Amino acid sequence: MIYDYVIVGGGISGLYAAHLLNKSQQSFCLIEAKSELGGTWKSIPYKNSLFELGPNTIIDSSVDLQELIADLNLEEGILKTSLAKSKRYIFDEGKLKELKPNPFALISSGLISAKAFLKIFTEPFNKKISDEEESVRDFATRKFGEEPTHKLLETFLKGVWAGDPGKLSSEFALKFLVELENKYGSIFSGFFSQMLSKKEKKKKKSIISFREGLQFLTNKMAEQLDENSLKLNYELDSIEKDNGDYVLNFNNNEQLKAKKIIFANKAYEAAELLEDLSPELSQTLSDIYYAPIALFAYSLPKSKFKKALDGFGYLSADNNFETLGTIWASELFPERNLDDEYLCLSFIGGAKNPGVIEKSEDLIWEKVVLEQLKVYQEWTDGDLETGDFKLIASKKIVKAIPQLNIGHGEIIEKLEELSKNQAPNFLFTGNYINGVSIKDALARSKACC
Repeated sequence: MIYDYVIVGGGISGLYAAHLLNKSQQSFCLIEAKSELGGTWKSIPYKNSLFELGPNTIIDSSVDLQELIADLNLEEGILKTSLAKSKRYIFDEGKLKELKPNPFALISSGLISAKAFLKIFTEPFNKKISDEEESVRDFATRKFGEEPTHKLLETFLKGVWAGDPGKLSSEFALKFLVELENKYGSIFSGFFSQMLSKKEKKKKKSIISFREGLQFLTNKMAEQLDENSLKLNYELDSIEKDNGDYVLNFNNNEQLKAKKIIFANKAYEAAELLEDLSPELSQTLSDIYYAPIALFAYSLPKSKFKKALDGFGYLSADNNFETLGTIWASELFPERNLDDEYLCLSFIGGAKNPGVIEKSEDLIWEKVVLEQLKVYQEWTDGDLETGDFKLIASKKIVKAIPQLNIGHGEIIEKLEELSKNQAPNFLFTGNYINGVSIKDALARSKACC
C-alpha cells in the first residue's frame, strides 16, 4: 500500500495533520517513535488539581482550535477564564508588582517611571530608518524606549520564548505589532483603526484548558485514529526515493511507502533524518536553535502566605535571577484550587542561560527554592522556609523552545525553496516555522494538508 501521506511525529502538529487528513478521507499513517502520542503535552494529576509539563493554557483566538474542539465534541469539558481578568505579576526590585490592563496603573505599580510612561506616547513618531531586520529589543526600544522594553516586553517574552531579546526576530516574536506599524504607519494608529472598524471587532479573549488538562485534547485526537493509520514505537532510520514516491525504513526492519511526507517532529530531528537524502535541507533545519529549559513542580503551604497567590503567576524582570518565572498552576482555574496548598511550576534556563541545563537537577532545584524565598518575602513576612517547598516533579529539556532569531525568515524561505526543488513532496510543520503558539502550529499543519 502507498499512503497519500505519512506523518512523522505524534505531537500536536502531527495529530492535527492526521485529524484533517482523516476528515478529508485521504489515506495516511502517523508514526511516532515513542509509546504514546502528544509530544510535550503532559498533564500530571496532583490531588484534586494538576500541573502541566508542557503548555499550561491556550488562548481561544484560533479558529482552527475552535473547529477542532467542536469536531471532537469537547465543549463541555473546557475550563475558561478571561485573559484580561487573569492577574499577572512581574518580580522587579525585590517585589511582586501586578501588571494591570489599565496603562495608567503602570505608574502607580512602580513598574515604570512617569518619564518612561510618557515616552510610550511618542511611538507614532519613532519611524524605522533602515530596511534591516530588527531584533525584539531594537524594535521595542525604538518604539517605546528602553525602560518599558526591559520591564514589560522583554519580561513578558521570557514566558513565551525564554529567548534572548537581542537575537529574537521582531518579525516573528512581535509579529502583530510589526504588522500594525507596516500597515498603519504606527502601532497606536493601528490599534485605533481596528477599534473604530466594525469588521475588526472581536470577542474578548480567554485562556482555556480542560478539566483533565491539555493532554486531554491530544488524547482525544489520538482516539480518533484507527490501527491502520497509527504506528507507535516506530523509529525511523532512513528515507529513500522510489521513483516519485518515498520509502521509509524503520529500526524494526519494516517499511512504509508514501507519496508525501509531513515532518511534524522537531527541526533537529527532521534534520537528522534528511542528512543523507538531502544534506542541504538537513543543514537548513539544523540552523534553528532550541533553548533549554528545566521545569520544577512543587507545592507551598497556604498557611505561610498573608497575601493569596491569586492569578496566573509571575515573570522576573531581574536579570540576576535565573528563575524566568513561576506559574501558579492551582490558581489558573477555580476548579483546580487546593484547600491548603499552592501548586506551582517554576522554569529556569532559556537562551540567555543555556549552561544551567548542564547542572544536576538537585543544584538547579536549590537555586529555584532560594530565589522563590526572595520573591515571596513580602507576601509571607519572611516566614517561608526551604522545608516548605515540596518537590513533586522535575524535568530538564535540553532542546525545548525553538528560537526564531534574526534571519529566521531567510531560513524558512530557504527551507521552502529547497523542499520545492529537491523534495517537492516533503512538508514541514511545527512550532519552529512561523511561531511557537498553538495557533501558529495548527495553521501550519493545515497548510500542509
